[in-house]
Amino acid sequence: MGKRTKPAYKTRRKYKGLTALSVLFSVLAVVGVAAIVIGATQLILKATDKTKTYKAIENRIYPVVMFDPLAFEDPEQLDNTVLLQMSMWSTLLGENRDKYTYDDDFNLIVPASDLDVEARKLFGDRVTLEHQTFGDYEYSYRYVSSSKTYSVPVGAQALQYSPRIESMTEEDGTYYLKVGYIAPDTLWDVNTTGEETVKEADKYMIYVVEKQETGYVLVAVREPDYANNLEGEYISIAENEAADEK
Repeated sequence: MGKRTKPAYKTRRKYKGLTALSVLFSVLAVVGVAAIVIGATQLILKATDKTKTYKAIENRIYPVVMFDPLAFEDPEQLDNTVLLQMSMWSTLLGENRDKYTYDDDFNLIVPASDLDVEARKLFGDRVTLEHQTFGDYEYSYRYVSSSKTYSVPVGAQALQYSPRIESMTEEDGTYYLKVGYIAPDTLWDVNTTGEETVKEADKYMIYVVEKQETGYVLVAVREPDYANNLEGEYISIAENEAADEK
């Protein structure tokens, strides 16, 4: 057998060194990729949680936005008829609507107690409804005191504003929301090009909500210029997410 030469020995040591470095770089690469994946996953989860939060609040305040109330610092300042309207539509937009029956005039029978429940969901314990007939000649919600129910006309109710949260800040469990009022679509709004468009809000208001055991409770609606009186400027959703990433 031939004698091992010195150059061959050095070459084998060199290859062993390269192999060790390759393994090290591979491990670091795997760790780096894992860190990136974990970081990206966390960002996605944060974005998903925020989207869920915005959607939950938008769904809660929808019956308020659709009636475009004047600014108030306490729901008790709202007229009882306005409170009934908001509570009624919070009920009709809820999950119990398919469980209601109809009277002989094909009007929906809605228990007054369901409006009380929705009023508490909207405003907490700040308001107490006084049940009575309300509405106008075309859409009258008749209160039947004997059965403590409402007779609700089932017709083509005109569409109203819908909410879109543009920004949000939080301070000690209180959320300050800049809410855009989005008008319903008309024939002139129909997009035939297939491109996605974002409708401009007709107006903005500041909604103040608190997170309680029952969910998000509305405590005030303020004019947009109220934001100038807050300690910090309202942060857009994009800016808020960018700040979280840092």
